[in-house]
Amino acid sequence: MPARFLLLSDIHGNREALLSIINTENNYDIVIIAGDITGFGNREEASEMLSIIREHASGRPYFFVAGNCDTLQARECFAEDPGYLESVCSRVHLTRSEKEEPCLAGSGGGLLHTGMTCFERTEEELARGLRSGLEHAGTRTVDIIVTHTPPHGTMADLRHGRHLGSREFLALLYEVQPALWVCGHIHESASAVYEERTLVVNPGPAVQGKYAIAVAGQRDHAGFLHFHAELRSI
Repeated sequence: MPARFLLLSDIHGNREALLSIINTENNYDIVIIAGDITGFGNREEASEMLSIIREHASGRPYFFVAGNCDTLQARECFAEDPGYLESVCSRVHLTRSEKEEPCLAGSGGGLLHTGMTCFERTEEELARGLRSGLEHAGTRTVDIIVTHTPPHGTMADLRHGRHLGSREFLALLYEVQPALWVCGHIHESASAVYEERTLVVNPGPAVQGKYAIAVAGQRDHAGFLHFHAELRSI
């Protein structure tokens, strides 16, 4: 059976919204969360949110990055969890064939704008975090990239007609050409659109009951893992 990914972003500490989604959508193999798990919360809130995710995942793998609204305390809690993708690469073990196991890398935080939220980073810092994960992957193909900030110029970063994403991430998208790029941050831009062969998905804010399901197909003769995705809401 094809692997199914539950894609979330921008939960903002809303337990009820998170529970509504994961109690509604149970047909998935892996959870990916593109940041803003808390709403400026402390370590206790971060731990509670991860506990909810862990409990309802029921042993299924989950991976996540932090968003601009995740505090330093929250990020310190995240760093203790093996699912935290900041500046690292992880492989999902679903089948007996190593060739079929997707490899993920991530970089969290929002692109520096006002400097008034908890985790804003310059273009260089965003790119450095992701490149660290790519270097950690070594010779392995990185199939999935997870960031809070969307790549610039995609449907995932539009707000009021302006593109607000990272230009460095866009350059890395074309350089790495992952099969799937999961992001969030821009609440108005829920979308699942191909940027050349990379499927870029902003599932929309989970705090508003929005999420997406991505399904991995077979690898082609060149080893590329194809995805398609569907936006959903409760």
